[in-house]
Amino acid sequence: MKARVHILNGPNLSRLGRREPQVYGTTTLAELAGLCAGWAAALDLELTFDQCEGEGELVSLVHRAGDQADGEKHGPGPGRKIGERRHGGIQRARIG
Repeated sequence: MKARVHILNGPNLSRLGRREPQVYGTTTLAELAGLCAGWAAALDLELTFDQCEGEGELVSLVHRAGDQADGEKHGPGPGRKIGERRHGGIQRARIG
């Protein structure tokens, strides 16, 4: 059975490649998804790549990933309060 990996992208990442490309680069989220799919295939991983604009929807994605994925790695939220709320949701959805 392939290991399952979920890559979850939150608010504003749909703007990658278009919003301030001098800061964030020109690679779009679709291009990033394609790169990740290629890496996942090369590593024989089952990949789910999601993006949402709302924090509530992101928490739902985290919970779903917690039920389906085989591991977890996450970055900090964009702001301290958002990051703390997201961390609480991730703690409750702990994988393992």
